[in-house]
Amino acid sequence: MTTGQWYYTQNGRQSGPVSFYQLQQLANSGALKTGDYVWTDGQEDWKPASEIAGLFSAPGPPVPPPPGRDYHPAPGSPDLVMPSDPPRDPAVMAILSFLLPGLGQIVLGQNVKGIVLLVLYFGVGYATVCVGSLPVLIVAIIDAYQIATKLRNGQPVRQWEFF
Repeated sequence: MTTGQWYYTQNGRQSGPVSFYQLQQLANSGALKTGDYVWTDGQEDWKPASEIAGLFSAPGPPVPPPPGRDYHPAPGSPDLVMPSDPPRDPAVMAILSFLLPGLGQIVLGQNVKGIVLLVLYFGVGYATVCVGSLPVLIVAIIDAYQIATKLRNGQPVRQWEFF
């Protein structure tokens, strides 16, 4: 139940959706209290945050990040792209990057990476009479699909994170 989108209350106001990882960060920073209520798909009703297993870590090492993450920017950091509401469809992002390499990345919030892919596509294509642009196109399509999948699963990604 640690995947998907979560909603929470603070001072009687509903907030979210956020990923479980983001909810853990709120709990560990003290912004989310044990008496605040949380809800996700699959729960019948809102529950006190204290009843959610793994949400509040015991004193000791920090909560481990989602698999594959080795960098921990603070929530709200300009280097971090957070999941959108509603989440972007991975297939649509792949199609956008097929039509114009880098466009899927720009729509997902990885603006600089998207622009670099676009410039690479045209620059390498021009220099190699279109032959060299094919690998850039393939990378852009696969990357847009994978990044959209991560964001849809509630995982934040870095600005320059690939696949």
